[in-house]
Amino acid sequence: MHTVALINIANGSDNISVYVPLFSSTKKLSNFLAIITVFFLLLSVWCYAAYKLTH
Repeated sequence: MHTVALINIANGSDNISVYVPLFSSTKKLSNFLAIITVFFLLLSVWCYAAYKLTH
């Protein structure tokens, strides 16, 4: 169980190194909202694809 958690943390560290500078350099609220909107849109595509693959 701990091994799975450690692997997930290790695999997610590259996301932290990308998103922290991206969000800290975003000065306008409209740019931030655009990034979040695209993120959730693409996340929903991945979730739908996973659903279709499993059912």
